Amino acid sequence: MQLDIDWKFHPQQWLALKTLAGDGVDELLYGGAKGGGKTVMGVRWAFSTALEVIKKYKLKPTKYPTAIGFMGRKRGSDFRTTTLETWKREVPADAYVINEQKKEIVVLGTLKWVFGGFDDRGDVEKFNSAEYAFGFIDQAEEVGEDEIGMLRGSLRLKIKGKAVPHKLLLTANPAQCWLKREFVKQGLEKTRRRFIQALPGDNPYLPPDYDSQLDVSFSHRPELLQAYKYGSWDALEADDVIIKDSWLEKAKLNHFHIPPNETRRLVVADIARFGDDETIIYYQENTKVIDHQEYGQKGADYTAGQIAAMANKYKKDGIVPLIALDADGLGGPVADFLASWGFEVKQIQSASKSNEPDRFYNLRAEMWWTAGEKYANADIEEDFVDDELARQLTVPKWFWRNGRILVEAKADIKKRLGRGRSPDRADTRIMGLYAIRFASPIGMRRQKGDAWDNVPDSVTAMAG
Repeated sequence: MQLDIDWKFHPQQWLALKTLAGDGVDELLYGGAKGGGKTVMGVRWAFSTALEVIKKYKLKPTKYPTAIGFMGRKRGSDFRTTTLETWKREVPADAYVINEQKKEIVVLGTLKWVFGGFDDRGDVEKFNSAEYAFGFIDQAEEVGEDEIGMLRGSLRLKIKGKAVPHKLLLTANPAQCWLKREFVKQGLEKTRRRFIQALPGDNPYLPPDYDSQLDVSFSHRPELLQAYKYGSWDALEADDVIIKDSWLEKAKLNHFHIPPNETRRLVVADIARFGDDETIIYYQENTKVIDHQEYGQKGADYTAGQIAAMANKYKKDGIVPLIALDADGLGGPVADFLASWGFEVKQIQSASKSNEPDRFYNLRAEMWWTAGEKYANADIEEDFVDDELARQLTVPKWFWRNGRILVEAKADIKKRLGRGRSPDRADTRIMGLYAIRFASPIGMRRQKGDAWDNVPDSVTAMAG
């Protein structure tokens, strides 16, 4: 078959391919910065390797193609939505068939790559019996050393009785992980492993404003800019937290003077859903928390009454604060009560799409990251910070998922907070810093009548 391939490699990609092809090299880490063309090179290498094996061993199309290697990521779903899509874009469509159910890519009807994720037990268990010659792991900084070890143990394929020289390609962004120890910092001259740095400056096929985009994204975190623009593996020591303690301490010293007619006012609440959760209600003016209330699980009508009471407490000249609620879980019923009483409610769905979907995995990541930028740039006035709120704000970590910023799951944050604590105070604070933009800068929008008068007596009694 005559294949129509017009691939262009930049010099660093050529160096990586040439290095991995060398007789004295079994494994290559190609990584260092975002935008270096790592995934593109990886899928091209995987396809080209298949063609070379077919030619070298004079293989013919067969009903039962030989599996020559495994391609994957930490999460199989991420592989499908990123790496596999890159394969489809880069490799001629008439040269392969994808079997989604079996997780196989059959090349020219002759041999196949198996694909999947290390989060799938079935995929991982295949390594125990599989015999591969090649591996390609994309975003390898997400994968553990033991998991890679299981793949390494499967690299023992023979074709027509001859051992196939095994090769393992890992692509990665800088991270504090085993790759740094095993590939970047080790003297590799006497080993069969190599490290080739990938930088956006090496890749002429990036958009012309790519460097400036990185500058904007990480302007408040120069250490991250060193990592993701210049490929530094040393700049990320303990730098996976979103909000640093030092930034929070500086925010406590800020005192802004904002005219009353420019002040934005907000009541923001996160509603308890589980036994160890708290319901948190903050009243804030601009970025400053003025009043607060915390308690455990209660009914939606009770919490709606507490929020209404807080809003009524800070009513000025008939103008009540905007109310912002986490719409997930019990936030919806509480919002319904408040809206039926005439309060203006902004519902925030943290799992929804970000306003910058190319940069953030979801709205939750956008809210946390932009709050971190504000703390770093001393744009927040933090008069109210109890010890628990401070801890919750500075514990959550971030990481990359499909090239976008993602905040670790709330369940994982709970584990690291310990003692059954949930980051509800921090979530409410972060949501308030995001939602304040929706409040009118000259107070709040006038209600039609007095919303508090519409609250049932039974609820006002509970609210005190």
